[in-house]
Amino acid sequence: MNIANIKGNIVPVPGIYNHDLSLNLDSYKKFMEKKISDGDRVFYLAKSASEFKYMSVDERLEISKIISKYTEMNGVFVLSQPLGSGSIKSQIEEAKKMSDHGASAIVVLPTEPVLSGKFISSHYAKSGFSGEKHGSYYVEYMEKFSQNLDLPLIFHDKPLSNNLGLPIEYLDLIMQLDSVKGLKAHSPDPCSLRNLYKRYSSSHLCFDGFGKTMQFWSAEWGATARHTCWSWFDSKSDQEFYISLTNSDFKTSLEIIEREWVLAKEIIKTGFAGYKELMRLENIIHNNQTRVPGLTISKDEQLKLNDAYNMYKSSI
Repeated sequence: MNIANIKGNIVPVPGIYNHDLSLNLDSYKKFMEKKISDGDRVFYLAKSASEFKYMSVDERLEISKIISKYTEMNGVFVLSQPLGSGSIKSQIEEAKKMSDHGASAIVVLPTEPVLSGKFISSHYAKSGFSGEKHGSYYVEYMEKFSQNLDLPLIFHDKPLSNNLGLPIEYLDLIMQLDSVKGLKAHSPDPCSLRNLYKRYSSSHLCFDGFGKTMQFWSAEWGATARHTCWSWFDSKSDQEFYISLTNSDFKTSLEIIEREWVLAKEIIKTGFAGYKELMRLENIIHNNQTRVPGLTISKDEQLKLNDAYNMYKSSI
């Protein structure tokens, strides 16, 4: 199994809850079985999209155990992101358990160093990001993961300053580690994305989650896969979009973006709760509950989502 060879859509597994916000484990199974039957093969247990950051370690591992079981099916991959409790030791221990459950690869977002601080209301002289000081920290972090985990790693390149990730000389050192097989790019800067994909995509899995308009360019620059939540309720259109990109059928790609816009505008207003309402309309889950603080949708927003979805469905 070579994670670097993964192509196509990477579908995050959403947080799925009962009305009291406890985990609905049966619905996790239903979601996976539905998405696999729809043709999806790569799934991601993620900090944000899967709401892992709002869960306990035990809850994350419980979900990991259920979802990673599907890797026993031929061609199904699960990328799993351990968060730990703040220390690298706890993050590695969580990763090891995810590995035992059957995860295909581990996505590593290193614990961020403290980049600011004050004493008697004055900023510390060494506050703020420095490539020289902090770049080596990230390299050593990934080296420790490599030494303690026998599983492919994907480095999560979170922006640190000026919306950019690590300086390229340190990122090179990370990507040269034998166990690092992929990069999740998180910089919203187009020039940075282009440079990263041109540099690493020939030998690594490279993807981002910035949506179809940005991913239109990501694919052109060399991204080998795409992180997408649209497949939560409509895998077919998402797969059609990826195929059109890889075939350089840009007319079809743009038509897909245009027809989705009526629905995309409502999702922008409602976030993950809106996505889940669409999943509910498709009878994939039972409600639109989310643990994201303050993220609920009103009856009026539900009606607008329903109307927009009906318009979208009629245009397919």
